[in-house]
Amino acid sequence: MGSRERRVSAYTCVMARLLGDASKGLVCALTGCALSLGCSGSVPEDTAVRTQELPSVTSDLWGEAGELFVPTGRIMDWSYAGYQAGESPLPELTPDVSVTDFGAVADDAGDDTDAFNQAIQSLTNGGVVGVPAGRFVIRARVTLTDGVVLQGAGRGATELEIPVNLSDVYGAGDRKWSFSGAFIEAKGSDAGKLVGDVTAAAARGTRVLELSDTSGVSVGQWVRVIQTDGDGSLMNRLHADLMPAGDDNTGDKGMEFHSRVSAVDAGSITLERALPLDVETRWAPQVFGFEPRTTDVGLEHLSIRFPETTYPGHFLELGYNAVHFSGVAHSWVRDVAIYNADYGVNISSSFFVTVQDVLLDTTADRGSSVGHHGLNNGHGGDNLFIGFDVNKRFVHDLTNEWYGTGVVFTQGRGLDLAMDHHRAAPYTTLWTELDLGQGKRPFQSGGSSNRGPHTAAYDTLWNLSAQDDMDLPPDDYGPRINFVGFRTAATEVSSPYDWWFEGMAPEDLDPPNLWLAQREKRLGPTGSGGAAGSGGSAAGAGGSGAAASGGATSSGGSNTATGGSAGSSGAASAGASSGAAPASDDSGCGCRTGSRGSTPAWPLLALLGLVLCRRSRGAERDA
Repeated sequence: MGSRERRVSAYTCVMARLLGDASKGLVCALTGCALSLGCSGSVPEDTAVRTQELPSVTSDLWGEAGELFVPTGRIMDWSYAGYQAGESPLPELTPDVSVTDFGAVADDAGDDTDAFNQAIQSLTNGGVVGVPAGRFVIRARVTLTDGVVLQGAGRGATELEIPVNLSDVYGAGDRKWSFSGAFIEAKGSDAGKLVGDVTAAAARGTRVLELSDTSGVSVGQWVRVIQTDGDGSLMNRLHADLMPAGDDNTGDKGMEFHSRVSAVDAGSITLERALPLDVETRWAPQVFGFEPRTTDVGLEHLSIRFPETTYPGHFLELGYNAVHFSGVAHSWVRDVAIYNADYGVNISSSFFVTVQDVLLDTTADRGSSVGHHGLNNGHGGDNLFIGFDVNKRFVHDLTNEWYGTGVVFTQGRGLDLAMDHHRAAPYTTLWTELDLGQGKRPFQSGGSSNRGPHTAAYDTLWNLSAQDDMDLPPDDYGPRINFVGFRTAATEVSSPYDWWFEGMAPEDLDPPNLWLAQREKRLGPTGSGGAAGSGGSAAGAGGSGAAASGGATSSGGSNTATGGSAGSSGAASAGASSGAAPASDDSGCGCRTGSRGSTPAWPLLALLGLVLCRRSRGAERDA
């Protein structure tokens, strides 16, 4: 923020405090809220500055407060993403033991790996292993177990120095460490037993499943619904039967969905959540209990630093891999900085995991690409990546792959983010309120071509900004992609695979964050909503988006898949209606974060506007 912007921001916050809640919006508007001046961080929480009168456009997929949302439509309910299905904040904990109790010594050259693992193993019933301020040397894997949190004193205070790579320690091999493995790891599985076989088809968006046996399930119990492909038809359905799936996926488990049970009847159960995909008996659908063996694992408040090396190139990685959680649930990585890594954070076959406030960077020049994957999700679902800051280009910055369902990337930023969809049917991914930086490669994507299109159906891009207009992906990128408030010069889509396009500018879209809006609709007002902290940056700066305002268009492609699409092609413009967005403390100057209230006397506001404009112009001359 420049000197002029800081001065104007200060004036805005002072005026907001003096004039109160209802006047906050017009004060922000008069002093340049569109510059993302950050009032909310300058005004104490007890001054409720929540009103903003800005142009806003709602989406025909959601409306002002979700009144247009239908479970059979083009978007799913992503409010369950993250730790404890979004219903509990990440816990604030204190250490039970310290690594220094087991021989770790800060700021020396000794290997502290054994001390870390001994401290973890000492907590047989879970707990927190504290790592005090200082530098600790790790030369082998540190394995977190069920219920154990590894907690530093802050990512600027506690540093794990890892001077070796996985090839050094565990041996190299053809691409052995390009896709998995890390120095900080957690592993788990699910012990849930079979409840029953599903005996009848159920359409996407419905909630009732007929079962062969309901005696082993009760109301309130979490279950998981599994379907396995046999002949490629399940993979095709993930692509809405509009595009053929790759033959590499045939025979895989293509659906694993979790929900509480809201009712049990003779021969059937009712799920709390709507099914994200059709259920058909030819895909051997079954319902199991959800009993993850490894939960409440956490890594937080520290930095991980690898040596300064040159990145050897794609698939030539030696294994400077930081974090890998596999098969866990209700766990988290929070407030972690990772430097000089081949692989940042990998979440695989895991559910309801939150990755929050992760910084990825280097301390030296590793090349044009600094590593393989930055933040990765695969084979799991309902995971939340929030508040990240990717300061360098990875081959794949943000990745969702391998049937990852209901995954959310939000309130993050990057130098030039690539939203890598990576093929293998990533399904119903939500990218919302992101700053893609330069915006030169938003759809740069990898994955073997025999795994089908880059994305499966219902990929949703909602309020994505960049420094410049971004290109839309190739027409065959995937079926039923939703573009809502995506910064581009395009005014329509040409893909024959039933894309949806609403061309409002990102900064005009209301609500600005679909995940937060859905969370508020389900759970009520949630304040900050678990939003980004030090690592994240709310998207919205970076200029205006497409010139077209509103006006949803759905291009080509008949709605052939069971469960159909919502709305009709070329839906009417949403216009500039004023919808209430979720209250979030991470929306800069409070823009569009609360109810729109009454305004104070116009003469006073006009006078204030004149004074502030004069002050800001003077500040600009001084800057």
